Amino acid sequence: MELKENQVLKILYGNETETIHKENGCFFKLDLAKVMWSKGNNNERIRIARLVEDDEIVLDMFAGIEYFSVPIAKFSNAKQVIPIEINPNSYFYSNENIKLNKLTN
Repeated sequence: MELKENQVLKILYGNETETIHKENGCFFKLDLAKVMWSKGNNNERIRIARLVEDDEIVLDMFAGIEYFSVPIAKFSNAKQVIPIEINPNSYFYSNENIKLNKLTN
């Protein structure tokens, strides 16, 4: 849910929009006021991770906060996972999620 210029976010409880979401054994740190999140893709994210074959190189274009790259890196035997993201907010949380999920290389 990335807010556009004319959209308004109404916080119902508290005053923070940053959160950590746990899904399929993965953690995703994000700020709901700054980056897109789709809860509806949770089964698809783990399904894609299971399709990756051993020693494959995976390129995740438009990776966002790495909703696909993190499960692939955690649950497949990919040789390399390469996420690409241009949005500075998503890129920031992408790096946070690599650390949060203890992923290296």
